[in-house]
Amino acid sequence: WKKQGLDERAIYDKLFEMYNAQPRLDVRTSSVVMQQQYSTPIPIAYIAGVLGHVNEKTVIYDPTAGNGLLGITANPKKFIANELDPRRYKNLTILETRAHHGDALATHERNVYKAQEADTVLMNPPFGIMTDPQKIGNHVFKKIDHWIAVNNMDAMADKGRAVLILGAGNAHDAGKINQNEM
Repeated sequence: WKKQGLDERAIYDKLFEMYNAQPRLDVRTSSVVMQQQYSTPIPIAYIAGVLGHVNEKTVIYDPTAGNGLLGITANPKKFIANELDPRRYKNLTILETRAHHGDALATHERNVYKAQEADTVLMNPPFGIMTDPQKIGNHVFKKIDHWIAVNNMDAMADKGRAVLILGAGNAHDAGKINQNEM
């Protein structure tokens, strides 16, 4: 659409129309629920790419790529994607991304990317509470999405950008987590 002369707002509006025209899939399989596989809505994915200044030359990394929607504004050949689900991983390989099949909670131990390789890190990791909280210094990480973010930011170049969609909790949770716990 950019090649047709549409600006970012017009592209967003078209994507929003398309998203609203899709049928609602209210039925979720047990594996989708268990793995917290909630696809990022296409208008939000587009905004993430715009905020991350993603273009054809930008190397991006997504540690929980799903079907790759956060890479909507990227060149697939510059997209480093990690995905746990075998079916979604296969979809990423079809898109010609640099796809890796693995657990985002452990990717820092794997050679998914070279340290500081990505110009932009985009992620919308699954939300939820970890059964085994992790600690770095005085900070205790109890939320899966926060721990995935911490463990995958070393993919970003020193002067890179990151757009993270993370759970913040709610007022009910606020009193349960102290300032050193995330």
